[in-house]
Amino acid sequence: MSGAWKLDPFAPAAPETEAFRVALEKRLVGAPPMETVDIDAMRRARAAGEGVLPVDGPHAFGSWRDVDGPDGRLALRIIDPGAARAVYLNIHGGGWTFGSPELADGRMARL
Repeated sequence: MSGAWKLDPFAPAAPETEAFRVALEKRLVGAPPMETVDIDAMRRARAAGEGVLPVDGPHAFGSWRDVDGPDGRLALRIIDPGAARAVYLNIHGGGWTFGSPELADGRMARL
């Protein structure tokens, strides 16, 4: 496909990405494998900012709204830091155990 964007698998990581990787690696030293930790304990630690994964929220510019879905009401996390130029839809992952959408408010606002 001519002119298509292609990922160079051998390109160095961006400095921000590499700094995150190094910091996360240090935080993981001595941590038990995530699959061995009680889910409720993991959730409490994440909410308190004590888990190994960074927490950036909740923030005042984030709010919950209910909207009609095809099979009932859906809860949406709305991030409105002001002066938005675009809309971004984030489907929160993590197996629904390692955190919650509001713990990523800051990252979503930066995006």
